[in-house]
Amino acid sequence: MVADPDGTTRWEALVVEHRGSYYPSLAVQAAKLAMVVPDVGVKLDFGHALVMGAVAVPVDPRSRMLIDYAGPAGTFRYLPAVDVLAGLMRPDAVRDRIVFLGASAAAIYDLRVTPLSAVLPGVEKHANVAANMLSGRFLRRPDWVDPGTVGMRRVETATVISTNNNPSWNIYPNLVTPIDPSGCPFLPLALQVEQRVV
Repeated sequence: MVADPDGTTRWEALVVEHRGSYYPSLAVQAAKLAMVVPDVGVKLDFGHALVMGAVAVPVDPRSRMLIDYAGPAGTFRYLPAVDVLAGLMRPDAVRDRIVFLGASAAAIYDLRVTPLSAVLPGVEKHANVAANMLSGRFLRRPDWVDPGTVGMRRVETATVISTNNNPSWNIYPNLVTPIDPSGCPFLPLALQVEQRVV
């Protein structure tokens, strides 16, 4: 996983190649097991999709997916390790759930900047990726977007004009097209804001 040039983690590598073999990421393996998909039910169509059973995860030419973060840090439930080790956790707290074990301490250096959080533990990034796969809800970059010119293009412009002579704001949705399986678009993951005086 490599952050974008602005330091924000938006992508997850779903497979890693080593000596001609491809290995799934932690989130892919967890989602595959939760969906009860056999190994032969997982196919990688390079540059298009990672197919797991009935779910097709859109990927870029580097076999990465855009992460649709559910929210800021803390959106997913955390269980303190001390409670688990002390036997204070009820078994039904994790029954029929995917559980990722990880640290959230700053000294571990496994913290990420995301579009929704300045500090997100890496373990919660894995939870977001697995949740995307289980829900079938993905972000997709339009085919017509050239990644080399993303910073130079503007797609839609929505102008919000204030009624009390304050500056107005032009809001340019990030060049990521969110796709909902039901076909209904939802709000972009990030906005670029440009101020102008009216």
